Amino acid sequence: MTIQLLLVEDEIIVRNSVQKMIATNREHLAVHVAADVFEARKIMQQQAIHLLLLDIQLPEIDGLSYLKALREKNPHMLVIILSAHTEFEYAQQAIDLGVIKYLVKPISKAKLLEAIDHCLTKITLPETTDHHASIEFALSYIKENYNQALTLQELADLVHLNTSYFSTLFKQSVGVNFSQYITSFRMKEAKKLLLTNKYSIEEISFRVGYQSSKYFIQIFKEYEKITPKQYQKNSISKDVGISSK
Repeated sequence: MTIQLLLVEDEIIVRNSVQKMIATNREHLAVHVAADVFEARKIMQQQAIHLLLLDIQLPEIDGLSYLKALREKNPHMLVIILSAHTEFEYAQQAIDLGVIKYLVKPISKAKLLEAIDHCLTKITLPETTDHHASIEFALSYIKENYNQALTLQELADLVHLNTSYFSTLFKQSVGVNFSQYITSFRMKEAKKLLLTNKYSIEEISFRVGYQSSKYFIQIFKEYEKITPKQYQKNSISKDVGISSK
């Protein structure tokens, strides 16, 4: 699924600048533009919009008035307000109308993209064949490379998705976030190696993707509630029928 974003901004220079900024940095988003409320309504009749970037100062019908009417039909629409107004009154009205972010012009690229990414985490993504394939590839890649310093950014790049979008997709598909999943996978592999009784703790830490044995021990203890050595000792004692107490 491609996320549909609608930018409603009457100033052509600002509209073109924001559209280009989003299209360049968030390639998976489909960006629609409107100069006023009337154009916005036409687009919404033709396309299911997931995220609305709305200017307050618009010709004939202002942004907040439009949003009030929109809320009656679509109370859950994700909205980011773009405004030249710094007055608290405007911000308070926007908050009362359930906007996610209130950005004051001139808007920096960092703040705009941060606001968009925040909204993306709130969008429920229906699973598609392409999404399923992307996640299956990611899981397979983790299985083959868990002993490397994997990052979410690296995997997102491999499946050609924005990092924030991929993070949301991964958690919705797998049930846990990337960090939790790879830690769980590494701990399972570490326990297998501990049971072989062939490797030192330091060597095992390297084999499962940790450059520091101290950090590996810390993570293992948080995950298993005992140290790797204790886990190894307990497992061996059970195998020979000896109580570890």
